[in-house]
Amino acid sequence: IQLLERRGDAVHPRHILLRIERTGASDDSAKAYLLALRARVAAGESFATLAQKYSEDKETATIGGSLGTLELEQLPKDLYPVVSTMKAGEISEPTKLPVGSQYGFSIVWLKKRIPTHKASLDLDYKRIETVAANFKRQKDYAAWLEELRKKIYWQSRL
Repeated sequence: IQLLERRGDAVHPRHILLRIERTGASDDSAKAYLLALRARVAAGESFATLAQKYSEDKETATIGGSLGTLELEQLPKDLYPVVSTMKAGEISEPTKLPVGSQYGFSIVWLKKRIPTHKASLDLDYKRIETVAANFKRQKDYAAWLEELRKKIYWQSRL
């Protein structure tokens, strides 16, 4: 990727894209690779360390592949049937998942399953803290916008 021009937050890039053909053989090799990683975890290696080293998901690789604490309904629809049948501590078989307009393969480690319960500070402190922080952030943002509306003249023309 080459950046030709930048104006504030707007950019004008260009790139060269090479598409790699997906074949049954490449799918089989990806599955075999993930099965080998799965076996290494079963043999005692750290799932997080292997995720950091081998995962191509840049958002989660740096944090050991963690997706955080999620409710089953929050999972992507293609991952739901896999995780819903797993027991705590299990690692899934390689699963084909959509990635944009392409697809990839993934293995999932279900660290633990938390039964449905009423929210409590003991069990859900981090989640409550996140919700409270987001609420405060939204409230402060709305107040800031209201303050700007009072100070700045603006007109919408259609």
